[in-house]
Amino acid sequence: KEKSQNRLKTVTLAQEKKVANESNVQFCWYEIFRQYNKDELATSAVHSTLQRDRQESLVREKVTRRLESIDDDRTYKRHRSQSPNIE
Repeated sequence: KEKSQNRLKTVTLAQEKKVANESNVQFCWYEIFRQYNKDELATSAVHSTLQRDRQESLVREKVTRRLESIDDDRTYKRHRSQSPNIE
């Protein structure tokens, strides 16, 4: 009977150890997956920020060019209106 109980304890301990190892492996995979997702989110956030910055920069350039163009038109018109009319 004592051998049987020892055997049962050994089997139980082995099963508990196996379950603990499996849980540890699952936890490790979970941590790896969680870190991967965190990295992906960080990368995605950086890409979004860069894309937004690029778009803002493009808009700024377009507005600046447009304003310069308007200013050039005004300067040209003012210059023409001030120059003597030669016919």
